[in-house]
Amino acid sequence: MKLNLGCGFKHVPGYTTVDSNPAVPADYHFDIGKDTWPFADNSADEVLASHVLEHLGPGPEPLFHCMQEMYRVCKPGAVVLVVVPHPRHDFFLHDPTHMRPITPGTLAMFSRKAVDQWKVDGVYGITPFAYYLGVDFKLTKLDYRFDARFGRDTPVEELIRRERSENNVVTEYIIGLQVVKNVA
Repeated sequence: MKLNLGCGFKHVPGYTTVDSNPAVPADYHFDIGKDTWPFADNSADEVLASHVLEHLGPGPEPLFHCMQEMYRVCKPGAVVLVVVPHPRHDFFLHDPTHMRPITPGTLAMFSRKAVDQWKVDGVYGITPFAYYLGVDFKLTKLDYRFDARFGRDTPVEELIRRERSENNVVTEYIIGLQVVKNVA
C-alpha cells in the first residue's frame, strides 16, 4: 500500500488518499496527528507527505503522534517522501495554518543514526526523538526547490550558501526517508 497523507486535491495514481477535511475527496478521513491510523502494522510500502507536516499542531504532540503512527504502519525499508515549505520563504511565512517549520534537522531527530552521530561523552547534541518515541527513519535524500527568481544558470552551491542568510531563496525541501526496523 502507498499512502498520500494530507492529500487535499492532489491525488497521485496508485496511492491511498488520507485527509482530515471531509470536504476533500479522499479514501480515508482522519486526523493524522491525533487519531489511530486505520491501517495494519507493517502494511505501507510508501508514504507521501507533501505540504502536510507543517500543518500539524499546536505543540509537538501531533507531529510525534504522526511519526509514531507512520513508523507503525510502514514496512521495514518503506520509503517516505516529505515535502515541506522552507521556513524562510514567504510561502511558509504568509500561511496562518503553518504551525511549525519542518527542516532536514527536524527529521534527523527521528533517525537513530543521526542522533548517535551527535552524541558526545554520553550526551546527545540533538534531541533523540528516535529513541524517545521508538522510531527510526534514515535520511536518504535532500533536494531543494529554488525560488523562480533565480535562473537555471545560478550555481547550486551559491544558492545553498545564500539560503543560510537570506529569505526567499529556497521554496521547499524534498526529504527522503527510509523506515529502519529490525525484522524478527
